[in-house]
Amino acid sequence: MKEPTLEELTDTIRKKCGLRPRDLIVPDAQLDRDLGITGDDGSELLEAIEERFGVTFTAASFDLQPNEFLFGPEASLPGLDDLLSMFGFRPRKVIRALTVGQLLEVIKAEREKASAN
Repeated sequence: MKEPTLEELTDTIRKKCGLRPRDLIVPDAQLDRDLGITGDDGSELLEAIEERFGVTFTAASFDLQPNEFLFGPEASLPGLDDLLSMFGFRPRKVIRALTVGQLLEVIKAEREKASAN
C-alpha cells in the first residue's frame, strides 16, 4: 500500500475546506488556528480524510483525553464555556492543537494498524 504524502493531504484539505491553491499549507500549520478549520468543518474534513486514505479515526488515534477536542466551536459566546465550567455545569473543554504534519503521521499510523490486521 502506497504511503500517503503531504501533497495528497494538503490537496484534500484545500478541496474540502475551500482553500485557494496559493494559500500556503505547511506541515506545522495548525488546522484550527492557522487554517481556520473549526467545528463541523473540522469533523467533515476528518471524514473526507478517512474516505480518501482508507482509515478510521477514533479518539485514541489522536490520544485525546476526556473533554479534549481537535476543533473549537464555529461560533460561541465568549467565555460561556468558562462560566458554565466555573459553576460546575460543564467540564472545561480543551482544544488540542493539531498540525497538518501530525495529521499525516496519524493517517500513516492508522493505515499501518489496518494493514497489520
